[in-house]
Amino acid sequence: MKERLECILLVDDDLITNFLHTRLIKKLNITTSIAVRNNGEEALQYIQDNHAPDMNFLDLNMPVMNGFEFLKSFFHQYGNNVNTRIIVLSSSINMRDKTITSSYGIPFLTKPLLEDKLLEVL
Repeated sequence: MKERLECILLVDDDLITNFLHTRLIKKLNITTSIAVRNNGEEALQYIQDNHAPDMNFLDLNMPVMNGFEFLKSFFHQYGNNVNTRIIVLSSSINMRDKTITSSYGIPFLTKPLLEDKLLEVL
């Protein structure tokens, strides 16, 4: 990767997961800013108030607004007019979850986010 991303958004309700993923991203020095939100609703509000981050790591199972509800709202509101990359990062092993994610054209990674997986999606 030649240049750093401006912003990465982590959307997950698990505080430990967010902490570990933030440490990994900082260690690799791949972005100037990391934003963390606990559910899809908070993530949509962040995007609306700021701008779409370069990359979003999105959990599926969260309270208030889950990952699938976020995707539906995000694409309804922005379509493909936003230059952001969304990557689902979930502990789900449900094939249906992977199929739905694939229908949006979004990569599906299994938690935890590891250095090799992160570098691969960059």
